[in-house]
Amino acid sequence: MIVFRLSFLLCLLFLASTSSFSQSQDTIELNGRAEILRDTQGAPRVGVPKKPKLSKEAKAYLSPPEDLVLSYKDFLKQKNTGIAKLLPRKEKKSQMIVSAEKPEVYIPSRYGGASYSFSTRKNDDDFCEEIILDNDIYKYPSLPGTAFWVGGGGADIGLITKLGNVDLNDIILERKESQFLANIIPPVQEPVAREYQKMTFTGFYIDGVFYKRMTQAEENTTYLLRSIRYDRADVLVAFRTIRKESDGSFVILWKMLEKNPIPVLKKRPCYFAPCV
Repeated sequence: MIVFRLSFLLCLLFLASTSSFSQSQDTIELNGRAEILRDTQGAPRVGVPKKPKLSKEAKAYLSPPEDLVLSYKDFLKQKNTGIAKLLPRKEKKSQMIVSAEKPEVYIPSRYGGASYSFSTRKNDDDFCEEIILDNDIYKYPSLPGTAFWVGGGGADIGLITKLGNVDLNDIILERKESQFLANIIPPVQEPVAREYQKMTFTGFYIDGVFYKRMTQAEENTTYLLRSIRYDRADVLVAFRTIRKESDGSFVILWKMLEKNPIPVLKKRPCYFAPCV
């Protein structure tokens, strides 16, 4: 009986200690939350920060030259076509430096005018950038604006191939390069999508055509691109570099061959609660 009472008292002491410990932890957590709330008063609690507005000069600098817009006006009258300007991507520090010649031209965005979304027809659309003018990391020295990359993150899949000096009007969905890219079915399982993604970084040949996540940026050259961005967009686009400017930027003329339904990955099964 004495042993039973002793065991019972020990259990009570253990429960009391754990209760007081959890209460103290709760107090610390509440105090921590109070501190955070005090530090973030007036700041939005949800949502993405608003993108800084571009100045008129910056918008003009990002716009394609008027003479090219005029030269290709008949092509641009067709559906699902467009023209865009891509600036060479710079490092963040260099991006913050304002030119003495054009002090008002500053692009306050992640890519600094180097990315473009065919889906939204916007430069530096952080939600859906589909092409980026960046460095060719496989060459030394790696200079800015020397390669086209298919944009994406997470398990997104991107492939691009260089077709050479081919008229953009001749690039149709029935072309063999278009057929291969169009027939790719986006995986719905993340591990499978990741395996596809690995292949895009190493590159591979299909029927004598090389496909990779990036390729060299050249003037007067036509390219074919497939961008699979989960929960965002899935497009097949042909584009041609119609001019390389003195600052290293490229003006591209493009047409969308196919716009597919937005791909979605299946969520992994959750074995432990809570599952968000």
